[in-house]
Order: sequence, then C-alpha cells, then structure tokens
Amino acid sequence: MTKLNRIQLIVSNISYGPEPAPSDDVAQRVTVTADGDVSYAVYQYGGDVTRRRFQVDRGQVTRLFRHLDAAFRKPSQNLEATDVGRWQLTRLHGTTETVDTGAFIENSLLAPLSAQLRVVTGLPELWGFTGDDSVTPDVAGGCPPVVT
Repeated sequence: MTKLNRIQLIVSNISYGPEPAPSDDVAQRVTVTADGDVSYAVYQYGGDVTRRRFQVDRGQVTRLFRHLDAAFRKPSQNLEATDVGRWQLTRLHGTTETVDTGAFIENSLLAPLSAQLRVVTGLPELWGFTGDDSVTPDVAGGCPPVVT
C-alpha cells in the first residue's frame, strides 16, 4: 500500500432538534499532511468561518496516520444513526482517495483516535469521530494502541 499523504476530517453536528443559534459552531474541517501541515476551519450556523493554518510534529503525524490506516483498513463496521452529527474521513494514499463516513456515536475504536487527533493537532475543541472534545489520559501522553 502507498504511504498515507493526507487526511481530511469533516464533521457536522447538525441533527434533529432545535435550530442552532447563528453563533453556534455546526461544522469543522481539519486537514493534516504527512509533512505536518494542518488546516483547520470552524463553520458557524450564521455563516461565519474561522480558519487556521499551522505546523505540527511530523513524527506524531506518522504515528497518527499509521493508527488511522490500521483502524480503517477493514470495511466499516460503524453503527449508523440519523439523529446525531456525522463525520467523513478522506485518506489520500498517493493519488488514491478513500472515504469513510459515520455518525457521532459511542465507539471504542474511534474514541482513542479522536483523542489522538486532538493531541497531535493541538486542537482540544476538535469533535473528531465522536462529537465530543475529550482527551483520555491514556492518549494524552502518547498514542492509542493500534487495533486491527
């Protein structure tokens, strides 16, 4: 398999329920390259967008990419739900894009990956794959185990 060059995670917390206020965050997009370049955008319901670009440690990105590849190597077995937010992960290996999607639901595999993504990018507010912004103690100091 070709080396993972880039990931992009797009998350939306729009679901059934009351209409968000114009200043409520409703979507996030984070792109991370193998070189450690990060692009982050937060979209508010009223149309405002906040964007940031910065660099992170390449070694941490390499470990994150390895864990993401291992987690998404097999066909998705995510449970689906229609009344919660959603995520879409695009992985670029060379010129081949792979897209995985899912819902913000409890998932023992994706929760540590979300936490690792927050730690590597330094974005504690990132919803990740679970829709929350928690960093578990076992991930804060390193990387979660690779689950295959």
